[in-house]
Amino acid sequence: MGDSDHRPDRGPSRRRSVQGPSTNGKARCRPIWTSCCWYKCYNKDVRFEFERSKSRDVKRKHGVSLKEAREIFDQAYLVDQKNDDPEQFRAIGWCGGRLCSVVFEIRHDADGEYYHLVTAWRATLEEEQSYAENV
Repeated sequence: MGDSDHRPDRGPSRRRSVQGPSTNGKARCRPIWTSCCWYKCYNKDVRFEFERSKSRDVKRKHGVSLKEAREIFDQAYLVDQKNDDPEQFRAIGWCGGRLCSVVFEIRHDADGEYYHLVTAWRATLEEEQSYAENV
């Protein structure tokens, strides 16, 4: 994140960019909370990558696979930054008829940008409330 973005130690220094986590120009995002780092987003034509064995493990443990979690990005969803190192984001949205969360990293290869899905789960009560208040 740049100098004008949210800094946990001092809060946001200036108004946030409306682009959100995607740098390829395909995401259309707008800030939701000025004191936090939530964005309401909608992506088209995004590529995904995940490990199949990890997807099966996540499905068994959390009830939603990484393959299923891709659906979150097909409609309006919320996203915030989870970690700085490695830079990871959390998205909250609908998949399989239920509200879910997915952690992803934005990576690049010869074909451009893609989302590497790390883990997913059914949304917590706090995540459900944030989604209901902001979407």
